[in-house]
Amino acid sequence: PGTPDLISASDTGSSDTDDFTNDTTPTFTGTCRDDEEVYLKINDVETGDYVTCSSSSYTLTVTDALTTDGPYQVSAFASSSGLISSGVSADSVYDIFEIYTVLPTPNIFSPLDGATDVVSPVTVTGSCTSEEILINPGAVAATCTDSAYSADITFSTSPATITVTFTDFVGNASSTSIVINPAAEDPDPEPEPD
Repeated sequence: PGTPDLISASDTGSSDTDDFTNDTTPTFTGTCRDDEEVYLKINDVETGDYVTCSSSSYTLTVTDALTTDGPYQVSAFASSSGLISSGVSADSVYDIFEIYTVLPTPNIFSPLDGATDVVSPVTVTGSCTSEEILINPGAVAATCTDSAYSADITFSTSPATITVTFTDFVGNASSTSIVINPAAEDPDPEPEPD
């Protein structure tokens, strides 16, 4: 059979052909000869997953989750007799794909959780790697520069919740929130001199 390739729905990286995914039970497709049974191997170990080839192609999903992040090698082989012990083809050329499921929890350096007398807008800062960063309220996008992010956030509620969400290149998202207390408004402001 032909080399297995991640289907677009399983290829969650920045393009649907880069072989990066956060799918721990990915689905592969390839070419084959009609009526032969196609099996998958991950890192040279049979997965036990197979399908009968139809219309010169196969689509196979890994049923036992791949639980370790990092690169994997996938290949396919076929049996025309339905018995793995006889009539087995050579393995296909292998393909490499990578699974990433772990994204660090964002941190917020400032303001501090529980801070009081905070004036809007407030500058929110923290550390990052290369994630997309979204800060609420206001859905403000921040850029990771030199392993840090910074953005000015306007808030109007008391107390105010600030949430920072990181999203990586395969679609994993991780969030953290803090609550701050805005500065109290002066009920009797001094009149401005004429």
